[in-house]
Amino acid sequence: MKIWVHAASLVFLCSFGPAPLSAGASLRGQGKNLFWRDGKVALRASRTVHLPEGASTGVDPRERASEVHAAVFQAIRAWTRTGKARVELDLAFTDAQTLAAGENIVTFTDTAPFDTGLCSKERHLSCTVSTFGEDGAVQSSSVAFYPHKKLSALELDCAHDIGLLMMHEMGHVLGLDHSFVTDSVMLAEAELEPVAGAPRVFSVRELGEDDVNTLAALYPLTDSPLGRITGTATRNGAPVKGVRLLAVSTQGRIPFGAVSGEDSRYALHLPPGDYTVVADAPNGPGGKAGATGTVKVPAAGTETSGADVALPPVGVKLNVESVGVVQNGAYAGMPRVDLARGRDHNLALTRPPELGGVELILPEPAVLRLGNASSPASAPQLVRQNVRVAAQAPTGSYAFAVRAGLNFTVLAAPLRIVNNPRVESLCDFETLETVTVLRAGRRYVLAGSDLAGTAATAEAEFEDAPLAAQLGGVALRLGSRFAPLLSVKPNEIVFDAPPLFGDAAEVSLLVVAGSLMESAAVKLAVARE
Repeated sequence: MKIWVHAASLVFLCSFGPAPLSAGASLRGQGKNLFWRDGKVALRASRTVHLPEGASTGVDPRERASEVHAAVFQAIRAWTRTGKARVELDLAFTDAQTLAAGENIVTFTDTAPFDTGLCSKERHLSCTVSTFGEDGAVQSSSVAFYPHKKLSALELDCAHDIGLLMMHEMGHVLGLDHSFVTDSVMLAEAELEPVAGAPRVFSVRELGEDDVNTLAALYPLTDSPLGRITGTATRNGAPVKGVRLLAVSTQGRIPFGAVSGEDSRYALHLPPGDYTVVADAPNGPGGKAGATGTVKVPAAGTETSGADVALPPVGVKLNVESVGVVQNGAYAGMPRVDLARGRDHNLALTRPPELGGVELILPEPAVLRLGNASSPASAPQLVRQNVRVAAQAPTGSYAFAVRAGLNFTVLAAPLRIVNNPRVESLCDFETLETVTVLRAGRRYVLAGSDLAGTAATAEAEFEDAPLAAQLGGVALRLGSRFAPLLSVKPNEIVFDAPPLFGDAAEVSLLVVAGSLMESAAVKLAVARE
């Protein structure tokens, strides 16, 4: 029996330090897969979610256990509803509060995995511990949230999002390793607020394409919707292991990432379509990339071989240091740049001034360049590019490339196109009368345009479970917390007004999409019963 440990590393929301390192051995590129036999997992969530009264860390004491459990269950079930993989999860509750051998549980108050050094208490927010046999079959897998970090199921300020963390850890439970594709839930590091003054990036609880396709390859359906591209990575004719390879679609999407193995071979599991396979340096953005021409996956179940990638000689670097936007004249770097469709934005990146001029190659027609890139004399390391996002651009993550002379590199999905919400009215759900006063416990209908990228309806995860705090990639923030959502559509959001924290006489209602928390705000008076 072997033990595999993985942890989620997120920078604390109220600090601006460097991203912490991830724990655990890397499986990508080693030709190893962990899996559950028949794709079936029985997982139990501890009923106890709070530390004893008076504790200043752990799950916020203002949150009900049912709200925590709902966020956990929704995160877990997201992996069973991709439509591309054969996975079954049996979810229930347990009175156990500590990890125990042979049990598959989720705990919120157990410090043992961190106190014993199995996971780092300084760097990790949650930890998955799995045992497996020589063939890779998982025998048990448990998740522990570190209770001496601030945690929240309601996206409270200065607390880590339990729903997002659980989505990440559930990927590890199912056998997935960390990903290097930026929009993947399985990304090893995710700085949610890396730069002082930058907008807070909303923790979207959605699986990325790389997550879904990795799961589908691990637990294939009888009629798998995916094909494969295979090849080798070489430099000067010699095989190279550990090279990151990305499949980039003709629309600029990255549906899968892989790492070349000991024999330099790789495999990308992809839906039918045309792709370019791009190889880049394994240590972050920057470097001169190698690439194939167009490679076709003609149909599901097929394999396209011979997509070999030749890397250029070592030493040529583009050294893109960060990406972000310029807002109010100031640059804000962020791990994912959210661009609202139907609007113009000032996209930017930083790099050493000696690199010279660079060109941004954007995913047209979703994102169009307006003029040429430029660098202000006062900040020669900054490259600014005005862009316009098409009003009907599909939401989701995109890649873009940077070119300097004959050198280029592809950044792995650092752009995320989000909806551009516009509020028109707020009505009482029962009377359909326009309201200006918010009453806790009442149901309301928010009408407008582009409020959500997709339509979605809340589902009860267990008896008496509260409604989801997030649907269709959007949420409603009311003061210091998020509203339970019944349904979302592009033109309508139905929600319940929750009990509000504090004694404010009025509250701002914000439609939240990515980091765009101020895009559709309404000031409402609060009725105190």
